[in-house]
Amino acid sequence: MEPDLNVWKEHAAAAGLNGSVVTYLGLKPQNFYKIENTVSGRSFVTARGWEDLSRILSVYERLEIEVDKELVGQYIQNKKIAEDFAIYYELYQKYRSDYRIGDILAGNADSEITERAAAAKFDERWSLLGLLLENVSRETGEILAEDSDLMTVRRTLGELKGSAEEGDDVCLMMQECIDSLDDERGRLRAANSLTPDKERSIFFRRELFARFRTAAKDGFDGVKESYSGDVGRFKQRLAEVSAHMNNMFRFCESTFGSGQEMLILVTELSADPVTARFIAEYGCDEYYRHDKELMFYERRLEIIDELKRLDSKTEEE
Repeated sequence: MEPDLNVWKEHAAAAGLNGSVVTYLGLKPQNFYKIENTVSGRSFVTARGWEDLSRILSVYERLEIEVDKELVGQYIQNKKIAEDFAIYYELYQKYRSDYRIGDILAGNADSEITERAAAAKFDERWSLLGLLLENVSRETGEILAEDSDLMTVRRTLGELKGSAEEGDDVCLMMQECIDSLDDERGRLRAANSLTPDKERSIFFRRELFARFRTAAKDGFDGVKESYSGDVGRFKQRLAEVSAHMNNMFRFCESTFGSGQEMLILVTELSADPVTARFIAEYGCDEYYRHDKELMFYERRLEIIDELKRLDSKTEEE
């Protein structure tokens, strides 16, 4: 078996691992996997170590606890690489604050941000792209999960309405759905299988049925109206996230042009299974436009190379 960073990055995107880790390894792929025997003992850096570090970083960020090199060293058992990542992580967090990622995605980046980004060295630009992609991937993942949960709830409501008889207590039906979800969460927790994604899904659906229970005083008509409100809020959030992805492209185009930064954006969005699925289901005008341009550009390079080969062959003859 051989370590493969590109394969791991696909897993990292699907698992929602911390953007600082993924971006760091993009800059320094040589630090992805390393096992050495030194005079002070064995040092090692593995894919599992990076993943475990990623998860603890996300927890520390949620709790607003400071991250230091001692924490990193617990997971990255190579002093030099651990210290190097700790320095990079501090910079990554500084970029998150300095560049005001939320403003960029909202389409409100001011001249101070664009001028700094345009003048930045590649490492800083790469980190900025990583921050943008990290936020977009998280948001699109939330949209996809919510869409799936809404469809699951819709099917359940359809089955309940189809099997209901006149005089049935609709409020009681909604309560039974809540009880069923509580039982599911209990079974998964007892089996040590309650992942964060499953827990989030159960909580989201439980909240919906709790609202339906209140609306059910008007029967299934009330439940339908409540569900329609949830769908409306989902569509508003979907429009917002779609705008964020388009604004990311517009910012990069106006700041960097159509160079390597745009190629990185298109490539990373295509390689990330979450953002790729989002684009496939909901579309993204700016992605399609730049993807087509890059395909034409790459095809033009292929044609130029082919012409050069033909010219060389002609000269030899």
